[in-house]
Amino acid sequence: YQRRVHGINQMKELEKEWSPAERLAQYEPETPIAAIAYTEEYKNVLDIFRYALKADEISSRVYRLTTIVISLNPGNYTAWYVRRKCLDKKTPDLGPQLDEEIKYLNYVALDMAKVYQYWHHRRLIVNKIGSIPPNEFETMENSFEEDDKNYHMWTYKMWMTEKFDLWKSELEDIKKKIEKNPKNNSAWSYRHFLVFSAAIYENVAVNEIKFAQEYLSLIHISEPTRPLYISYAVFCLKKK
Repeated sequence: YQRRVHGINQMKELEKEWSPAERLAQYEPETPIAAIAYTEEYKNVLDIFRYALKADEISSRVYRLTTIVISLNPGNYTAWYVRRKCLDKKTPDLGPQLDEEIKYLNYVALDMAKVYQYWHHRRLIVNKIGSIPPNEFETMENSFEEDDKNYHMWTYKMWMTEKFDLWKSELEDIKKKIEKNPKNNSAWSYRHFLVFSAAIYENVAVNEIKFAQEYLSLIHISEPTRPLYISYAVFCLKKK
């Protein structure tokens, strides 16, 4: 919803910035085998985007155009790529800065939580900034509240940990997440990543076996074969 609202706001300026001649229609045979029922709105926006790509234009209006394209199809990796090219262009014509881009990404975060292209773009932008942006952890937590098993978010979290040396603080955080939902496979996998990727403390395997044992009592009698905590403990034994 948030990305849609943001895109609609940008859409109002679309016709002012792009003349009717600045369009490049997609080639379609007279009788396509599997015609896709695009909306007129979507076809219009993509015709403009196709025109901009052919002209190899990198400008502030193209940057705004990518916002609209992404609002209609967040999985359009070309739109994200062109958006980054616009941000890389250091000219007076292009106003958007990286901190403003982070604000945009925060605004649409919940709406794009399961979009790989979104998290890849966010990672590249944060990497360019070189530090943890304001509200970064809050944004991730909000996304985790929506789905605490989202693969793309966990992958991004792993990258953040390695990039900014967050091993110890993340170990405390993952303990809380496991306590909140001991059945979350992703949380256990992330804990494994933390304790076995960095020397956080001594006797890692032994301590992790003890940690896993604390949760064995939480296995309900109706699910005695639930493998989660047992598998983690067995894996730690192999590490000894």
